[in-house]
Amino acid sequence: MTCRLTYDDIINFDYLNKEAWKTYVKNYIFPILKIALYFRELEKILKEKFTENLKECFDNNEENLQTFLLGGVNEKGEFEGYSLAKLVKLIFGIDFTREEYIYFKSLGENPFEKENVRCVFEENEFMSFINEIIKRINPIIKSLKIDSPLISSQEINEIINNPEKILELLKDLYTNILKFHPSYNQQTFFVRNFHLAPHFYLLQAYPRLQSNFEQLAENILELEPKLTFPLQDDMEKKKFTLWGYKEHGLGYAIYSLLDLIEKKFHSSFELIDNFILIKDPIDLKKDYLKLIKSEVNRHSENFRKRNISFPIFLNIDFGKIYIKGSYDKNKPYYFVLLGTTITYINIEYQKSTKGYTEYRCNIDIRDFINLIAPYLFLDILDLFRVSEIYEAYSLTSNERNNGIFYKFSVRE
Repeated sequence: MTCRLTYDDIINFDYLNKEAWKTYVKNYIFPILKIALYFRELEKILKEKFTENLKECFDNNEENLQTFLLGGVNEKGEFEGYSLAKLVKLIFGIDFTREEYIYFKSLGENPFEKENVRCVFEENEFMSFINEIIKRINPIIKSLKIDSPLISSQEINEIINNPEKILELLKDLYTNILKFHPSYNQQTFFVRNFHLAPHFYLLQAYPRLQSNFEQLAENILELEPKLTFPLQDDMEKKKFTLWGYKEHGLGYAIYSLLDLIEKKFHSSFELIDNFILIKDPIDLKKDYLKLIKSEVNRHSENFRKRNISFPIFLNIDFGKIYIKGSYDKNKPYYFVLLGTTITYINIEYQKSTKGYTEYRCNIDIRDFINLIAPYLFLDILDLFRVSEIYEAYSLTSNERNNGIFYKFSVRE
């Protein structure tokens, strides 16, 4: 007989030690912040230099600055290959009025002596991503009393004098974000586990918490009960309570950074992937689902063996996760909790009668939480209360007046 390993056996860091969390932040989050600050300061300097009247900048013969606008731009005002000017436009949204530039160039005149050849500053996804990274990391370092890195003018000038350093920064940002992501980082995976999960399952996964849960909840990650259920026995009520992050706590701040990165990393790097010699930036959400696919399948198979007659199973396919019931359609599921019984109501189209048939399925709330616990722990499904069920379900008057309504869906 073999004993299955717990996550305490796998994850190699002291999550009850605040100094270990400081080390984690310094090693994996601090480098991301420093690179983001370089980009923000560089953007600020470039926008200050490239005022609407470009003549001043070019009259001062600041050749390095000029290459940020004209590097790799041909006589027709077009980008050639992997030009620096194109990269500057993609990263910072800095460009100039091209039609006017081409017109005066065709006349043999200096375009930058003309007032209507000017710089254009546009909002763009990459710098929006960078600024949001800074915004979400600041509460993390503040919570752990870590000073923000200082960026000197000398460092920025060195980048301006050596524009190829921008590519180095991009590559470093890419690799440091990967090092932070839970697919590659045990501590970030730990943070993911506590976004919303039952108390009993967290203790099973991390047995050290049997006697230390309050320490983690109160002094480190800052957790609180998110969902409780009307169970009579206090021990059972505690066991099946779903815990998650207090807003503005350390755990919440780290999870918020992870959420941003998973939503914006791929699209932000997709436009500039060729510049840093990456064929296709990793889609971190798909990458994570690929990593846990076998674990999800294992749990799904266990439920099938136990003959739990509940019309839900999970499927990970093409980098997405689906909740599927008898009605083969990916959608949120709504439940009514009355007492300790959850009722699932579905409307299914019958080809034979060319009409819709409603059916109901009941399950005890404890069995239901047991069923979904692994998926909440892996942070791929979500459960929360809603004020009303808007689907066209037939609720009894007792359910409508006394029931508690829940929405169960794939994490976005």
